[in-house]
Amino acid sequence: MSDFSLAVVIPTRNRAALAIEAIRSLLDVDAFALRIIVSDNSSRADEADRLANFCGQHPNIIYVRSPDSLPMGTHWDWALLQAAARCGCSHFTIHYDRKVTIPRRLARVAATAGRHPDMLVNHLTDAIFTSGKPRMSRLRQAPCDENVYEVQSPAVVRRIADGKATATVAVLPLLCSCLVPRDVLDKIRARFGSVCDSTAADVSFSFRFLALYNSYLHCDLSTGVLRAFDRSHAIGFIRGQGGDFHGDFLSIWGDRPWLEAAPIAGLSLGQNMLFHEYGLVQRAAGGERFPPIAMDGYLDELASALPAVEDESTRDQMRDVLVQHGWRDTKSGRGRLRRLARRLAVGFLARSRARELRQRFVLLLAERAGVRPRHLNAFAFANDEEALRYATRFPRRGGKRSPDWTAVLGAVKIGLQS
Repeated sequence: MSDFSLAVVIPTRNRAALAIEAIRSLLDVDAFALRIIVSDNSSRADEADRLANFCGQHPNIIYVRSPDSLPMGTHWDWALLQAAARCGCSHFTIHYDRKVTIPRRLARVAATAGRHPDMLVNHLTDAIFTSGKPRMSRLRQAPCDENVYEVQSPAVVRRIADGKATATVAVLPLLCSCLVPRDVLDKIRARFGSVCDSTAADVSFSFRFLALYNSYLHCDLSTGVLRAFDRSHAIGFIRGQGGDFHGDFLSIWGDRPWLEAAPIAGLSLGQNMLFHEYGLVQRAAGGERFPPIAMDGYLDELASALPAVEDESTRDQMRDVLVQHGWRDTKSGRGRLRRLARRLAVGFLARSRARELRQRFVLLLAERAGVRPRHLNAFAFANDEEALRYATRFPRRGGKRSPDWTAVLGAVKIGLQS
């Protein structure tokens, strides 16, 4: 670990309050050399001033302002260039401004990166989702076993080509969930012209990395918690409304081609942005490394996201597009769903009550008796702040079973996460 150092790059835009909380969660990390670089792409002077003033109170934080309102991928890429030029760190990662780091967890992943300095190291992230009716914040703690695995890139690529995107995202080397050696960034930039300057910065990096490297390490534990999904670009895209995607993201994007490399070009549904990034790298890397996308699996993957589209008319239009491309709608039977819902209603209410009682008991034991819960997955809280407090205090403990994806991808366990 003596030569390991990490640059944590926080790109942000008009989210000063969220970015400040993200920074605070990193300030107490002292188990290894860490440098925080905040890249502010804000269009609002009050947001930029607030964030700049906070960063100015901490001499070890590097604060930079982007030259203009940059598209998200362009901004991330610019921020990484600034970080590489301004600090001599061996590794880099992107940290969402909506993410809060869990104490001691990032240090455990850093220890793995220090022992394998030439390998990209991936990890998990938890999340807090807020519903409107009834309003509650529900915590999702990713299943984990706290082991370290070596994952083969060709197996991940084949899984995506089969259309299994959602099932693979947890182990996909996203830029926001990786500790990336400096040499890896340099090699990707030399081959593709940038690290992540594309429609979906996270996934763009993933496929560019998979095109050049045969394997990487995955630490099966979460290092942080994502929240404030009302500001999320990805959720806005998936739901068809809301977040900072509709309006800000698209206004900066302008009239450039939209998702033209996806099998169904231009369709803003589910994981189609991921398949677009796959298609872009496939053009550059060739079919031998990136096989054609299986249309049946691709259509089923997109169709699985239809229920998330909030506007019914838009949802029906997207369903029609999928059918026109060969998808067989065998599961939508609305009448069957209504009848099934009626049959399940009583049982659902009973289970909900049982979950509520169990949650109260688990939290009471944790607070009063110091009994650490095995997990708080699916627990409901009054608001994001309460959920975040419990999520960072009681991160999920590792289970005894290896994750299902290890068998599918042929991942090899190389040790227990220290």
